[in-house]
Amino acid sequence: MTRAIDFYLPFRYLHRIRLKQWPKIISWWLLMILPTATYFLFLATNDGYHNVLNYILLLLIVVMYYELGYIYNDTITTRSEEHPTMRLSAEALQYGRQHIGIIYLVRMLFVLSLMFVLGYIYQWEEWIIITLIWVLLLQPIFMVYNTLRNQKAVFFYPILVSWRYLSFIWVGIHQSCWADACFLLLLSYPLEISIERFSMPKRRMRWIRDILPNENAKLWFRVLYYICAVCISAIMIWCKQLPIIWILPFVCLIIYRLLIWIHLSHKKNC
Repeated sequence: MTRAIDFYLPFRYLHRIRLKQWPKIISWWLLMILPTATYFLFLATNDGYHNVLNYILLLLIVVMYYELGYIYNDTITTRSEEHPTMRLSAEALQYGRQHIGIIYLVRMLFVLSLMFVLGYIYQWEEWIIITLIWVLLLQPIFMVYNTLRNQKAVFFYPILVSWRYLSFIWVGIHQSCWADACFLLLLSYPLEISIERFSMPKRRMRWIRDILPNENAKLWFRVLYYICAVCISAIMIWCKQLPIIWILPFVCLIIYRLLIWIHLSHKKNC
C-alpha cells in the first residue's frame, strides 16, 4: 500500500512503486550503483572515505530528482493517456494529483540543499558546478520524455538514461582517461537498455528485429551483450592501460546475467 511518505523520501517511490519486488531492486542496485560508484570513486581525487560520502550525496540528489519524473508520469501524464499503466492505487493517485505542487516543493528544497552541501564541500570547483547544472537538466528532459507518447519517445529514452548515468562522471573531467570512463559507463547499462527499448513490441524498429525479434529473446540478448561488454572493456583497459578495476562492473554484471539465465532455464525445464 502506497503511503504519503513514499512521495517525499528518496528511494521510497522508486523501491515501493516502480521496482516493488526484491529481484528488481537488487537488479537496479547492481546496474545503477555498481557502475556509477566504480567510475566516480576512481576518478575522484579526494581521500577514499570522503569520496564515498560525496558519492552518496550525489546519488541522493540524482535519485531524489529523478523520482520526480516517475511521480509526474504516474500522476499527471496518465491523465492524457488512452491506456495508461496504473502503478498507484486510487487513493495514492488522488493524493499525488492533489499534492503534486507540495511534492515538487519538498523534493526540490531537499535536492537544492544537498546540492549546496556538495558544492560547499568541493568549494564550487568547475566540475561540481557542471555536475549540478547537468543534474538540474534531468527534470526538463524527463518532462519532455513524459509528454512524448509515440514513436519519438523511444529515441528520447537513451538520452534520458545516459544523462542520469553521466551525472556521476564529471568529477574526472580534467583527467586524460575521462572520455574512456564515459564510454564504459554508457556501455555498462544505458546502451543495453536503449537497445531493448528499441525492441519493444509497439516500437520495434526494423533494424533491431534481427537482434531482438521478440520479448523472449531478451534473456539471451542480455547474456551476449555483457559477454561483448566484458571483451570490449578488457581490450580498452589493456590497450590504454586503464585501471584494471574498471572492468569490475562488467564482470559482476555478466555473472549476474548468467545466473539469471541458468535459474530461468532450469525453472523452465523442471
